[in-house]
Amino acid sequence: MKLVEARDEHFAWLLDEAEAPRGLTQPPGGVDQAAVYRWLRRELRERGGRGQWLMVAHGEVVGLCGRKGVPNEAGEVEIGYGVAPVRRRLGYATRAVGIMIEAARADPAVRVLTAQTALNNRPSQRVLEANGFAVVGRSHDDEEGEMIVWRREVEPT
Repeated sequence: MKLVEARDEHFAWLLDEAEAPRGLTQPPGGVDQAAVYRWLRRELRERGGRGQWLMVAHGEVVGLCGRKGVPNEAGEVEIGYGVAPVRRRLGYATRAVGIMIEAARADPAVRVLTAQTALNNRPSQRVLEANGFAVVGRSHDDEEGEMIVWRREVEPT
């Protein structure tokens, strides 16, 4: 599995607005919902085309991951990730978060990665635990309900 930097044309394809980029396919049922693709596309455009990645395994886009914004003055940035329903529990999210940690180490603006998981989303919690994140608190999301807040320091390379 590798991360491929997402571009606008990837989201156009995922939204059925364009042909598939050469060499990429989607799993049965797709990767996520159109509303998620639109939100990520808007985020990508606002940040100058950086900070979003496709999780690609054997030419298939199995998930999406990225930063939810830019690092704040303290060097903190939240990450997010999602794997296609038919490709979950195969280690893709764990590997993707590990790769995002390595990318953050090479970025002098990033000193801390944060993430949030739904209280009952144990698989996502295991992804963060496996990558050295620690629970630092709770928050609330209107759609997801009570959330666990995670944090991981990033040591520069």
